[in-house]
Amino acid sequence: MKKILYITLTVVILGGSFYLAAFAGAEQGREKYRSFSLRIENPQEHPLITEEELNDTLLATFGKIEGRSLESAPLYDIENFLGANPYIASTNVYSTLTGGMSASVNVRVPLLRIINSFNESFFLDTTGVAMPLSRAHPIRLLVASGNITEPFRYSPSKEMSVTGLK
Repeated sequence: MKKILYITLTVVILGGSFYLAAFAGAEQGREKYRSFSLRIENPQEHPLITEEELNDTLLATFGKIEGRSLESAPLYDIENFLGANPYIASTNVYSTLTGGMSASVNVRVPLLRIINSFNESFFLDTTGVAMPLSRAHPIRLLVASGNITEPFRYSPSKEMSVTGLK
């Protein structure tokens, strides 16, 4: 008798768990985003890009986030789009429990402006990544010029070799 009761109880618990999981999934499909927030985690005195500029480019590219269903919002596309910006070091886009979408961004910190022997001008950040100049936000930095033979190549995963700075 105990064995039958144990098996029945196990089946009821497992069945109830599957039913609740399916119900929660169906409800989540009907939920819509209520808000979108973008925050720069390491704000600077003279930024190369601002939250307003990022919000405007996201709105122009993906449209309005508020009112979209949780399933149709392109979280990974937004994260990849923000990560492709040369002034952004890292980004994290996620859904909140309250029905919002949040994006947190770490911007690159320029350390040096380089003018190489090819007359190309670019920034070098604190991690050694080369970035293009910002026309919208000029900043004052130390300038390195002369016999710098390293050409400008933006690659967020590759650092500029120190050997090019003679």
